[in-house]
Amino acid sequence: MIAFPFFRIMPRAKPPDNVPHVTLHQGLHGRPQWCDGSRLRGTAWASGVHCVFHPPAPETSRLFRMPDTYSQYAHICERFYDLSTDQKSAAGFVLTLLEARAGQRALFVGSMLGVAEHLVAHGLALTVVDHSEEMVELARRRLPGAVVRQADLRSLPFDACFDFVVVIGRVFTHLISEDDLTAGLHACRRAVAHAGVVLVDNYESGKILRTAYFNGAIQVRDERSRIVRRSTTELLTETPLVVRWKASYTGIHEGAPFSFDDTIEQRAWSRDEIHARMSSSGFSVLRQGDNFDDTSFYTLARAV
Repeated sequence: MIAFPFFRIMPRAKPPDNVPHVTLHQGLHGRPQWCDGSRLRGTAWASGVHCVFHPPAPETSRLFRMPDTYSQYAHICERFYDLSTDQKSAAGFVLTLLEARAGQRALFVGSMLGVAEHLVAHGLALTVVDHSEEMVELARRRLPGAVVRQADLRSLPFDACFDFVVVIGRVFTHLISEDDLTAGLHACRRAVAHAGVVLVDNYESGKILRTAYFNGAIQVRDERSRIVRRSTTELLTETPLVVRWKASYTGIHEGAPFSFDDTIEQRAWSRDEIHARMSSSGFSVLRQGDNFDDTSFYTLARAV
């Protein structure tokens, strides 16, 4: 028997019919990866091998908690993201940065489901995760061609499974503490295969207090929805740069009126901060630049 971290490879036996199937896929540079897209509990099977996966250790702390409004009004949030950002253009931006080819495996973290749709249409073998059960259900209905799982960015249950990890939609702004960011980056590093590529974005420290996206009113509409969001930001600390963002949403979605408020603290990391943290978390930063919107920047890095 040959022992590997998180699983053991043993001689082949016939798998029972009710056991999840694990497939051998090619990673970057033709390097084989055994993975079904998740770390399974108990026994899994593959063509030629029998894999015993070890589940992740129990989490002992929750350093950050998203507000309940994100889950309660997930359908409104999803519609707002669709209408306030050109999802096709954003997906094209991502695909160009990644130089992605059809058939490559990608992990997509967050709720920009319109972007995820275009990545699936491009031919990527996509796994989508979000921490919210409600957003996960929306993703499952919307993305039948993708694997969808509920997971926390700081404790992603994947090991060397993907050619790409994509964390866009400014998800990192919710990682306010150093411990949160370190956990998130380490989880991304575990999830991506050796020499795989990670793409993350975040609100720019010099823009978050000035951008119209966070300070003012945004109105979006189509035949299904009319959504108005009014928001303000309040500086809480300069080092690190943390703001309290308050927003009110009103409108009509599929014939039903709605109105709710949202308040959340967010951190705007600088480019230098993200570069330094990624470099110390097992990545070589390839480039940074302006993102597909005017509020944020991206960082592209390779696992080393």
